[in-house]
Amino acid sequence: MTIQRDGPSLWIMVGNKAGRRVPARLISRVIITGNVKLDSGVITLFTENGVPVTFLNRRGDILGTALGVVNPDWRLKERQTILFVNSVYRGRVLNWITAKRRNSQIQLLKDLACKDIELFLSKGLREKDFKKAISGYLPEDEHAVRIIAGTIKGMTYELITTCLLTSDLDPHLGVLYRRYNMGLVRDLCYIIEAETVRQTVQFFRLKRWDVYLEGQNGEWALKPAGIKSIAMRFESHQKRVQEIIGCLIDDIFQLMRELAI
Repeated sequence: MTIQRDGPSLWIMVGNKAGRRVPARLISRVIITGNVKLDSGVITLFTENGVPVTFLNRRGDILGTALGVVNPDWRLKERQTILFVNSVYRGRVLNWITAKRRNSQIQLLKDLACKDIELFLSKGLREKDFKKAISGYLPEDEHAVRIIAGTIKGMTYELITTCLLTSDLDPHLGVLYRRYNMGLVRDLCYIIEAETVRQTVQFFRLKRWDVYLEGQNGEWALKPAGIKSIAMRFESHQKRVQEIIGCLIDDIFQLMRELAI
């Protein structure tokens, strides 16, 4: 596939087929993976319009994100910094992260009709309990699981980035990942990791999931058909996941309103 910039549009060519023009304004999310040839003008076309561009490889690794240059709301950034960095408030945010992540895990286990769900509800759910319970729904091939889960996580990462940019929150300023690029994006990915697990389980329920993978340098890699399968499933969940992300962002704004400054 080759993609070129054509004014405010994209010119897309696949193999020997005739090219087609797609207006950039119709594209709200961009993830680039696989063998795609494109020039820098394509990337800047999106970033100029506030659309982040996320790069994934075929092994499910996030390679990077291209963002446009924006003028931040400094008052909002100040309150976000105080909430996430100040020791008086940071503990409260960490407790919120833990509670939201646990609720997401419990909901997934309920939806999967986990046999131990009543035990977890009465005695509590630990991280190792969740991993053990989920392992029963996944194949033993950990490498295959990592590739599928990583690709889904990359798509979730991109969706969270888009939502944060729309909210004017600083995507780099996180709590758990406070010294990392895209720290808040990583934090929210951590909170809703169960949604990545949900779609990973659904993928491996396919009778012949192995046909979507191929050997590459002694490791598994996703075939184009595999990427398409994951993307279509992700799009079917997008509205619900986006609502979850929106609620988390609303919570952050509420926590900032409660600051005693």
